[in-house]
Amino acid sequence: MSNTKRPFVPYFLNKLDDKLLRNNPSVWQTRTHLVLFFTALFAVVLSLFCLLVFFDAKQYSSLSGWVSFTALIVFIGFVFWLIFLLRFNVFKRFGNWYAWDGLKSFMLYFISIGAMVAVCFIPAAIETYRANLQFGNEEIVNEINELNATACKLEYDILPLKWRAEKCKVVDKTPDIVTGHETDTVAINIVDSGSLYYNVIDTAELRRRLGAADRDSVVKVNDSVYVFYECPDYSFVRSYSADEYTQNTLLTSAQLYRTVIKNYQKPDRTMLTKRMNELRIKWAVNSRYSSYNEGYEPGYEPNLSYDIRIKKKYDLSRISYGIENAVEKKYDWKRNWESYLRVFYYITLVLTMLLFIFRHSTVKTFFLSLLT
Repeated sequence: MSNTKRPFVPYFLNKLDDKLLRNNPSVWQTRTHLVLFFTALFAVVLSLFCLLVFFDAKQYSSLSGWVSFTALIVFIGFVFWLIFLLRFNVFKRFGNWYAWDGLKSFMLYFISIGAMVAVCFIPAAIETYRANLQFGNEEIVNEINELNATACKLEYDILPLKWRAEKCKVVDKTPDIVTGHETDTVAINIVDSGSLYYNVIDTAELRRRLGAADRDSVVKVNDSVYVFYECPDYSFVRSYSADEYTQNTLLTSAQLYRTVIKNYQKPDRTMLTKRMNELRIKWAVNSRYSSYNEGYEPGYEPNLSYDIRIKKKYDLSRISYGIENAVEKKYDWKRNWESYLRVFYYITLVLTMLLFIFRHSTVKTFFLSLLT
Protein backbone atom coordinates (compact mmCIF):
# COMPACT_ATOMS: atom_id res chain seq x y z
CA MET A 1 0.00 0.00 0.00
CA SER A 2 1.45 3.37 -0.95
CA ASN A 3 1.63 6.36 1.33
CA THR A 4 -1.56 8.39 1.44
CA LYS A 5 -0.80 12.04 0.84
CA ARG A 6 -3.27 14.22 2.70
CA PRO A 7 -3.52 17.96 1.94
CA PHE A 8 -2.03 20.35 4.53
CA VAL A 9 -0.43 17.43 6.36
CA PRO A 10 3.40 17.37 6.65
CA TYR A 11 5.43 14.47 5.29
CA PHE A 12 6.32 12.94 8.65
CA LEU A 13 2.65 12.77 9.63
CA ASN A 14 1.69 11.13 6.34
CA LYS A 15 4.45 8.61 6.94
CA LEU A 16 3.19 7.96 10.50
CA ASP A 17 -0.36 7.57 9.19
CA ASP A 18 0.74 4.95 6.67
CA LYS A 19 2.78 3.09 9.27
CA LEU A 20 -0.15 2.92 11.70
CA LEU A 21 -2.48 1.71 8.96
CA ARG A 22 -0.12 -1.17 8.12
CA ASN A 23 0.89 -2.23 11.63
CA ASN A 24 -1.71 -0.98 14.11
CA PRO A 25 -5.12 -0.40 12.51
CA SER A 26 -6.92 -0.12 15.86
CA VAL A 27 -4.84 2.99 16.63
CA TRP A 28 -4.94 4.29 13.06
CA GLN A 29 -8.75 4.24 12.94
CA THR A 30 -8.99 6.82 15.75
CA ARG A 31 -7.06 9.38 13.60
CA THR A 32 -5.79 10.88 16.87
CA HIS A 33 -2.49 11.96 15.27
CA LEU A 34 -4.37 13.94 12.62
CA VAL A 35 -6.83 15.39 15.15
CA LEU A 36 -3.97 16.65 17.34
CA PHE A 37 -2.17 18.17 14.34
CA PHE A 38 -5.18 20.10 12.98
CA THR A 39 -6.33 21.06 16.47
CA ALA A 40 -2.88 22.46 17.28
CA LEU A 41 -2.85 24.34 13.98
CA PHE A 42 -6.25 25.88 14.66
CA ALA A 43 -5.25 26.67 18.26
CA VAL A 44 -2.18 28.62 17.09
CA VAL A 45 -4.20 30.65 14.56
CA LEU A 46 -6.97 31.30 17.11
CA SER A 47 -4.46 32.37 19.75
CA LEU A 48 -2.87 34.89 17.38
CA PHE A 49 -6.26 36.37 16.52
CA CYS A 50 -7.22 36.60 20.20
CA LEU A 51 -3.91 38.27 21.04
CA LEU A 52 -4.72 40.95 18.48
CA VAL A 53 -8.38 41.35 19.52
CA PHE A 54 -7.96 41.42 23.32
CA PHE A 55 -5.44 44.26 23.23
CA ASP A 56 -7.13 46.46 25.85
CA ALA A 57 -8.18 44.72 29.06
CA LYS A 58 -10.17 47.65 30.40
CA GLN A 59 -12.74 47.52 27.58
CA TYR A 60 -15.93 45.49 27.83
CA SER A 61 -15.40 41.80 27.13
CA SER A 62 -16.41 40.24 23.80
CA LEU A 63 -15.52 36.79 25.11
CA SER A 64 -18.95 35.21 24.65
CA GLY A 65 -18.92 35.88 20.91
CA TRP A 66 -15.44 34.43 20.51
CA VAL A 67 -16.30 31.33 22.53
CA SER A 68 -19.45 30.78 20.45
CA PHE A 69 -17.48 31.17 17.21
CA THR A 70 -14.77 28.79 18.44
CA ALA A 71 -17.33 26.21 19.59
CA LEU A 72 -18.99 26.33 16.15
CA ILE A 73 -15.68 25.70 14.35
CA VAL A 74 -14.83 22.89 16.79
CA PHE A 75 -18.24 21.30 16.25
CA ILE A 76 -17.70 21.31 12.47
CA GLY A 77 -14.28 19.72 13.00
CA PHE A 78 -15.82 17.15 15.33
CA VAL A 79 -18.40 16.19 12.66
CA PHE A 80 -15.67 15.78 10.02
CA TRP A 81 -13.70 13.59 12.43
CA LEU A 82 -16.77 11.42 13.04
CA ILE A 83 -17.29 11.00 9.28
CA PHE A 84 -13.77 9.60 8.87
CA LEU A 85 -14.03 7.65 12.12
CA LEU A 86 -17.25 5.85 11.20
CA ARG A 87 -15.96 4.79 7.78
CA PHE A 88 -13.76 2.06 9.24
CA ASN A 89 -14.22 -0.02 12.42
CA VAL A 90 -11.69 -2.76 13.17
CA PHE A 91 -13.81 -4.17 16.00
CA LYS A 92 -17.00 -4.60 13.94
CA ARG A 93 -15.15 -5.86 10.87
CA PHE A 94 -13.55 -8.66 12.86
CA GLY A 95 -10.03 -7.31 12.36
CA ASN A 96 -7.05 -8.04 14.59
CA TRP A 97 -8.32 -6.97 18.01
CA TYR A 98 -6.12 -7.51 21.05
CA ALA A 99 -6.73 -7.49 24.79
CA TRP A 100 -5.86 -3.86 25.48
CA ASP A 101 -7.13 -2.35 22.22
CA GLY A 102 -10.48 -1.39 23.77
CA LEU A 103 -8.86 0.61 26.55
CA LYS A 104 -6.37 2.06 24.10
CA SER A 105 -9.17 3.22 21.79
CA PHE A 106 -11.08 4.76 24.69
CA MET A 107 -8.01 6.75 25.78
CA LEU A 108 -7.32 7.92 22.22
CA TYR A 109 -10.95 9.02 21.82
CA PHE A 110 -10.65 10.90 25.11
CA ILE A 111 -7.44 12.62 23.96
CA SER A 112 -8.94 13.58 20.59
CA ILE A 113 -12.18 14.95 22.00
CA GLY A 114 -10.33 16.59 24.90
CA ALA A 115 -8.05 18.43 22.48
CA MET A 116 -11.03 19.79 20.56
CA VAL A 117 -12.92 20.81 23.71
CA ALA A 118 -9.80 22.48 25.15
CA VAL A 119 -9.60 24.81 22.15
CA CYS A 120 -12.87 26.43 23.27
CA PHE A 121 -11.10 27.73 26.39
CA ILE A 122 -8.34 29.51 24.45
CA PRO A 123 -10.17 32.87 24.10
CA ALA A 124 -10.74 33.04 27.89
CA ALA A 125 -7.12 32.09 28.57
CA ILE A 126 -5.75 34.68 26.12
CA GLU A 127 -8.02 37.38 27.55
CA THR A 128 -6.68 36.71 31.05
CA TYR A 129 -3.10 36.56 29.76
CA ARG A 130 -3.40 39.92 28.00
CA ALA A 131 -5.01 41.53 31.06
CA ASN A 132 -2.17 40.35 33.32
CA LEU A 133 0.35 41.48 30.74
CA GLN A 134 -1.19 44.95 30.54
CA PHE A 135 -1.88 45.69 34.21
CA GLY A 136 -0.16 44.59 37.41
CA ASN A 137 -2.03 43.55 40.54
CA GLU A 138 -0.40 46.12 42.81
CA GLU A 139 -0.63 48.77 40.09
CA ILE A 140 -4.43 48.58 40.06
CA VAL A 141 -4.77 48.82 43.85
CA ASN A 142 -2.32 51.72 44.11
CA GLU A 143 -4.03 53.71 41.39
CA ILE A 144 -7.53 53.15 42.83
CA ASN A 145 -6.23 54.56 46.12
CA GLU A 146 -4.57 57.43 44.26
CA LEU A 147 -7.77 58.26 42.36
CA ASN A 148 -9.85 58.38 45.53
CA ALA A 149 -7.25 60.38 47.46
CA THR A 150 -6.80 62.86 44.62
CA ALA A 151 -10.56 63.34 44.23
CA CYS A 152 -10.82 64.06 47.97
CA LYS A 153 -8.03 66.63 47.77
CA LEU A 154 -9.47 68.40 44.75
CA GLU A 155 -13.06 68.46 46.02
CA TYR A 156 -12.45 68.90 49.75
CA ASP A 157 -14.81 71.89 49.90
CA ILE A 158 -17.92 69.86 49.01
CA LEU A 159 -17.12 66.73 51.04
CA PRO A 160 -19.21 65.94 54.13
CA LEU A 161 -16.86 65.80 57.12
CA LYS A 162 -19.19 64.71 59.93
CA TRP A 163 -19.46 61.00 60.71
CA ARG A 164 -22.93 59.58 61.33
CA ALA A 165 -23.46 58.27 64.85
CA GLU A 166 -25.74 55.35 65.77
CA LYS A 167 -26.37 54.73 69.45
CA CYS A 168 -27.15 51.12 70.39
CA LYS A 169 -28.20 49.44 73.61
CA VAL A 170 -27.21 45.80 74.06
CA VAL A 171 -29.70 43.29 75.47
CA ASP A 172 -29.56 39.51 75.77
CA LYS A 173 -32.35 39.07 73.22
CA THR A 174 -34.06 41.61 71.01
CA PRO A 175 -37.90 41.81 71.07
CA ASP A 176 -39.90 40.93 67.99
CA ILE A 177 -40.70 44.58 67.25
CA VAL A 178 -37.97 47.10 68.06
CA THR A 179 -38.70 50.79 68.32
CA GLY A 180 -36.67 53.78 69.48
CA HIS A 181 -36.13 53.92 73.23
CA GLU A 182 -35.27 56.94 75.31
CA THR A 183 -31.80 56.64 76.84
CA ASP A 184 -30.49 57.92 80.16
CA THR A 185 -29.18 61.48 80.63
CA VAL A 186 -25.64 60.34 81.50
CA ALA A 187 -25.17 58.52 78.19
CA ILE A 188 -26.51 61.53 76.28
CA ASN A 189 -24.03 63.87 77.91
CA ILE A 190 -21.08 61.54 77.32
CA VAL A 191 -21.89 60.72 73.70
CA ASP A 192 -23.33 64.06 72.68
CA SER A 193 -24.93 62.50 69.59
CA GLY A 194 -27.76 65.03 69.52
CA SER A 195 -30.43 62.33 69.79
CA LEU A 196 -32.53 61.00 72.66
CA TYR A 197 -33.09 57.63 70.97
CA TYR A 198 -31.08 54.44 70.57
CA ASN A 199 -31.43 51.14 68.74
CA VAL A 200 -31.70 47.84 70.58
CA ILE A 201 -29.35 45.05 69.48
CA ASP A 202 -28.56 41.65 70.98
CA THR A 203 -25.13 40.35 71.94
CA ALA A 204 -24.73 38.39 68.69
CA GLU A 205 -25.31 41.54 66.63
CA LEU A 206 -22.87 43.41 68.88
CA ARG A 207 -20.14 40.84 68.21
CA ARG A 208 -20.81 41.06 64.48
CA ARG A 209 -20.62 44.85 64.49
CA LEU A 210 -17.49 44.97 66.62
CA GLY A 211 -15.84 42.48 64.27
CA ALA A 212 -16.75 44.54 61.20
CA ALA A 213 -16.27 48.01 62.62
CA ASP A 214 -13.24 50.06 61.61
CA ARG A 215 -10.69 51.13 64.23
CA ASP A 216 -11.77 54.20 66.25
CA SER A 217 -15.33 53.95 64.93
CA VAL A 218 -16.86 52.60 68.16
CA VAL A 219 -17.27 54.36 71.48
CA LYS A 220 -18.23 52.28 74.52
CA VAL A 221 -20.34 54.44 76.80
CA ASN A 222 -20.93 51.69 79.38
CA ASP A 223 -21.40 47.93 79.44
CA SER A 224 -24.71 48.12 77.61
CA VAL A 225 -24.48 51.27 75.45
CA TYR A 226 -22.27 51.63 72.39
CA VAL A 227 -22.04 54.33 69.74
CA PHE A 228 -21.06 53.24 66.24
CA TYR A 229 -19.71 55.92 63.92
CA GLU A 230 -20.02 55.58 60.15
CA CYS A 231 -17.65 57.54 57.95
CA PRO A 232 -19.03 59.35 54.86
CA ASP A 233 -18.30 57.59 51.59
CA TYR A 234 -15.04 58.78 50.04
CA SER A 235 -14.51 55.73 47.76
CA PHE A 236 -15.56 57.12 44.40
CA VAL A 237 -13.70 54.46 42.42
CA ARG A 238 -14.35 50.89 43.51
CA SER A 239 -13.34 47.38 42.63
CA TYR A 240 -14.35 45.01 45.38
CA SER A 241 -11.90 42.25 44.47
CA ALA A 242 -8.93 44.25 43.20
CA ASP A 243 -6.90 43.58 46.37
CA GLU A 244 -7.82 39.89 46.57
CA TYR A 245 -4.35 38.78 45.42
CA THR A 246 -2.21 41.75 46.47
CA GLN A 247 -0.15 42.80 49.47
CA ASN A 248 -1.48 46.36 49.40
CA THR A 249 -5.15 46.82 50.19
CA LEU A 250 -7.77 49.30 49.05
CA LEU A 251 -8.14 52.24 51.39
CA THR A 252 -11.49 52.41 53.16
CA SER A 253 -13.38 55.67 53.56
CA ALA A 254 -12.21 55.87 57.19
CA GLN A 255 -8.58 55.42 56.12
CA LEU A 256 -8.97 58.10 53.46
CA TYR A 257 -10.39 60.39 56.11
CA ARG A 258 -7.42 59.87 58.41
CA THR A 259 -4.73 60.10 55.73
CA VAL A 260 -6.14 62.83 53.46
CA ILE A 261 -9.03 64.75 54.98
CA LYS A 262 -8.23 64.95 58.69
CA ASN A 263 -4.93 66.75 58.13
CA TYR A 264 -5.94 68.44 54.87
CA GLN A 265 -3.51 70.89 53.29
CA LYS A 266 -4.23 72.90 50.18
CA PRO A 267 -2.76 70.95 47.24
CA ASP A 268 -1.26 71.95 43.91
CA ARG A 269 -4.48 71.73 41.88
CA THR A 270 -2.75 72.01 38.51
CA MET A 271 -0.56 69.00 39.18
CA LEU A 272 -3.38 66.91 40.65
CA THR A 273 -5.76 67.77 37.80
CA LYS A 274 -3.11 66.75 35.28
CA ARG A 275 -2.63 63.45 37.08
CA MET A 276 -6.37 62.81 37.14
CA ASN A 277 -6.52 63.34 33.37
CA GLU A 278 -3.66 60.86 32.90
CA LEU A 279 -5.47 58.24 34.97
CA ARG A 280 -8.73 58.92 33.14
CA ILE A 281 -7.05 58.34 29.77
CA LYS A 282 -5.45 55.17 31.12
CA TRP A 283 -8.53 53.61 32.72
CA ALA A 284 -11.75 55.11 31.30
CA VAL A 285 -13.64 52.51 29.30
CA ASN A 286 -15.26 53.30 25.95
CA SER A 287 -18.82 53.98 26.96
CA ARG A 288 -21.70 51.88 25.65
CA TYR A 289 -24.04 54.78 26.28
CA SER A 290 -23.48 58.35 25.20
CA SER A 291 -24.89 59.71 28.48
CA TYR A 292 -21.81 58.45 30.31
CA ASN A 293 -19.68 60.82 28.26
CA GLU A 294 -21.45 63.94 29.47
CA GLY A 295 -18.97 66.09 31.33
CA TYR A 296 -19.68 68.04 34.47
CA GLU A 297 -20.19 71.77 34.16
CA PRO A 298 -20.17 74.31 37.03
CA GLY A 299 -23.72 74.82 38.18
CA TYR A 300 -24.94 71.77 36.23
CA GLU A 301 -27.56 69.96 38.29
CA PRO A 302 -26.50 71.59 41.57
CA ASN A 303 -28.87 69.42 43.61
CA LEU A 304 -26.89 66.29 42.91
CA SER A 305 -25.15 64.64 45.86
CA TYR A 306 -21.44 65.28 46.36
CA ASP A 307 -20.35 61.84 45.18
CA ILE A 308 -22.30 62.03 41.90
CA ARG A 309 -20.96 65.52 41.22
CA ILE A 310 -17.39 64.34 41.76
CA LYS A 311 -17.88 61.24 39.61
CA LYS A 312 -19.33 63.33 36.77
CA LYS A 313 -16.63 65.97 36.99
CA TYR A 314 -13.72 63.53 36.75
CA ASP A 315 -15.43 60.79 34.73
CA LEU A 316 -14.93 58.35 37.61
CA SER A 317 -17.80 56.07 36.60
CA ARG A 318 -16.13 55.11 33.34
CA ILE A 319 -12.83 54.74 35.19
CA SER A 320 -14.51 52.36 37.67
CA TYR A 321 -15.96 50.30 34.83
CA GLY A 322 -12.56 50.10 33.14
CA ILE A 323 -10.81 48.99 36.32
CA GLU A 324 -13.51 46.44 37.13
CA ASN A 325 -13.31 45.00 33.60
CA ALA A 326 -9.55 44.61 33.92
CA VAL A 327 -9.83 43.00 37.37
CA GLU A 328 -12.49 40.53 36.21
CA LYS A 329 -10.30 39.43 33.31
CA LYS A 330 -7.10 39.24 35.36
CA TYR A 331 -8.53 36.99 38.06
CA ASP A 332 -10.97 34.98 35.95
CA TRP A 333 -8.88 31.79 35.84
CA LYS A 334 -7.75 32.08 39.46
CA ARG A 335 -11.36 32.12 40.60
CA ASN A 336 -12.96 29.78 38.08
CA TRP A 337 -10.29 27.26 37.10
CA GLU A 338 -12.08 24.46 38.99
CA SER A 339 -15.32 25.19 37.13
CA TYR A 340 -13.50 25.28 33.81
CA LEU A 341 -11.80 21.98 34.64
CA ARG A 342 -15.12 20.33 35.49
CA VAL A 343 -16.75 21.59 32.28
CA PHE A 344 -13.81 20.32 30.22
CA TYR A 345 -13.66 16.93 31.95
CA TYR A 346 -17.35 16.07 31.95
CA ILE A 347 -18.01 17.18 28.36
CA THR A 348 -14.99 15.20 27.18
CA LEU A 349 -15.88 12.13 29.27
CA VAL A 350 -19.55 12.01 28.20
CA LEU A 351 -18.77 12.43 24.49
CA THR A 352 -16.00 9.81 24.73
CA MET A 353 -18.29 7.29 26.43
CA LEU A 354 -21.08 7.83 23.91
CA LEU A 355 -18.69 7.43 21.01
CA PHE A 356 -17.06 4.33 22.47
CA ILE A 357 -20.42 2.65 23.14
CA PHE A 358 -21.62 3.48 19.64
CA ARG A 359 -18.44 2.03 18.10
CA HIS A 360 -18.82 -1.22 20.05
CA SER A 361 -22.54 -1.88 19.73
CA THR A 362 -25.26 -1.88 17.12
CA VAL A 363 -27.23 1.27 16.38
CA LYS A 364 -30.36 -0.24 17.93
CA THR A 365 -28.57 -1.26 21.12
CA PHE A 366 -26.91 2.15 21.36
CA PHE A 367 -30.12 4.15 21.21
CA LEU A 368 -31.94 1.73 23.53
CA SER A 369 -29.09 2.17 26.01
CA LEU A 370 -29.45 5.96 25.79
CA LEU A 371 -33.19 5.63 26.33
CA THR A 372 -32.63 3.48 29.38
